[in-house]
Amino acid sequence: MVRSQLLSTSCILLFCVLNASTIVSRLYINLGNIFLLDGQLRPGENDSVELARQMFNLSVESGYETLDILIRQAEIAYLQGDYAAAAESYKRALNLSPTSRWIREELADMYGLSKKPQQEKAEWIYLGISPEKMIKNGDDALHMHMYGDAYKWFTRAIRFNPGLQKSLAFRQAITGAISRHKDADELITNLRDYGQSFKIYPVSERVTVAGQELFWLSEIGDIPGIGLVTYGTALGNSSSRMTQRIGYMLWNGEVGMFFNAATEGWYDISVNLQHSSPPPVLMQLRIDETLIDNIDLQKGDNSWEVFSHLIMLQKGIHMLHIEFKNDNVIDGKNRDAAIEWITIQRESD
Repeated sequence: MVRSQLLSTSCILLFCVLNASTIVSRLYINLGNIFLLDGQLRPGENDSVELARQMFNLSVESGYETLDILIRQAEIAYLQGDYAAAAESYKRALNLSPTSRWIREELADMYGLSKKPQQEKAEWIYLGISPEKMIKNGDDALHMHMYGDAYKWFTRAIRFNPGLQKSLAFRQAITGAISRHKDADELITNLRDYGQSFKIYPVSERVTVAGQELFWLSEIGDIPGIGLVTYGTALGNSSSRMTQRIGYMLWNGEVGMFFNAATEGWYDISVNLQHSSPPPVLMQLRIDETLIDNIDLQKGDNSWEVFSHLIMLQKGIHMLHIEFKNDNVIDGKNRDAAIEWITIQRESD
C-alpha cells in the first residue's frame, strides 16, 4: 500500500515537473515571438532581435525544440546577418520536415547569402526550379503586387545566373525599393551601370509629375516604329503621340512612379485622366500594395476628370501605380488610356 502511494506521488511530481518545464518553455517561446515581431517591424531594433534569440535558445535548453523554433532561430540569424547559422537552422528544420519546399527554398537563399553558390544551386536543381522559372515567379508576384516575393525571386535568378543582372536590374531595384529592402539604395544607384534609372520625387509639401514621366511596370514587347517597351520604359518614349505632359497607355499593363514622403501624415493623391473613346476606360490606382480606386471612365468625349484621395502614408519611399485593364479595338477604333498629371500634396501630420 505504501509502495503504491509512493509510486503515485512520484508520478504526480514527475508530471508537475514536466508540465512546469513545458510551461516555462512556452513562456520563452511567447516572449521570443514578441521580441522577434518587434525586431521585424522595426528593422533597427537589434536589441529586440537579440532578446528573441536568447528566449528561443532558452526554450531549446529546457528541452523544447520544434520545427517552429528552428525556423524562428533561422529568421533571427538572418536578421543578425549570420547567414551560415541561418542555413544550419534551416537544415535542421528540413530534417524534421523533409518534404517542405519552402524550407528548402529558404535554405538555398541562406547558402547564397553565405557565399556557397554550389550548395545553393544544388538545392534549386533538387527543387526543379530554373532561373527562367524564378523570373516568371518574380513577374507573377510583381503583377500581383507582392513586391517582397518578387524581389526575392529576381535576386535568386541573378545569384543563380549572374548574366541576368542587366536584364533584371530594374525589376530588382523597384521591388527592393517598394519592399524597403536594406540593399535598395545600392540597387538604385547601380542601375546607372546598366544605362537605367528612375527618379524618386521628394514630397515635403507638393509635387506634380507629368503623365509621360511615368514608367512601365510591364513587359509589352518590341513595337514597330517605337522600339522595345519594357520595365522602366517611360510613357513619353512608348508612344508616337508627342505631347509635353500627357502619357498614353496604348496597351494593357501598369505604369508607376516613386516618391519619398518627407514625414508620416495625410497626403492628397490626385490623378487627371481622360474619358477616352470608345468608353469605358477601366483603370486601377494603387499606392504600394494597396488598391486606392477602381476607375471607370464612361463619357467617351475626351474630357478630363481629376480623381483625388486622401490617404495616410508612412515616412519614406512609396510607389504610385496605375493599371490600364481593357485595351481593345471597338468598331475599328482603338481604346487607349491617357494620364495628364499626378499631384501628391501633404495635407497634415
